[in-house]
Amino acid sequence: MQVPAEFKRFTRCFWQGSDLEAADEKNWIARALNLNTPEQKAVIKRFLDELLNSDADVQELQRVWNSGSPPYGMHDDHVRSFLSLVRDTIE
Repeated sequence: MQVPAEFKRFTRCFWQGSDLEAADEKNWIARALNLNTPEQKAVIKRFLDELLNSDADVQELQRVWNSGSPPYGMHDDHVRSFLSLVRDTIE
């Protein structure tokens, strides 16, 4: 699956320590999403809809997350729920 540039850029909105100012994980995601335009958010949401509705395994989800060289890593047992929360947080 081709990962859009908008999603790759989005992954870089999470850096070590960026979660410290957030009230919770959803707020952390919302803060990162606010660094993106409405058009970028729409691309991210469409991409995550397609990805999460597919039979993507944890290795594929990790490949997608890491495609943008994010400074923040994701644990295998959390990547699907995190990406689902990102998708659900986009209005």
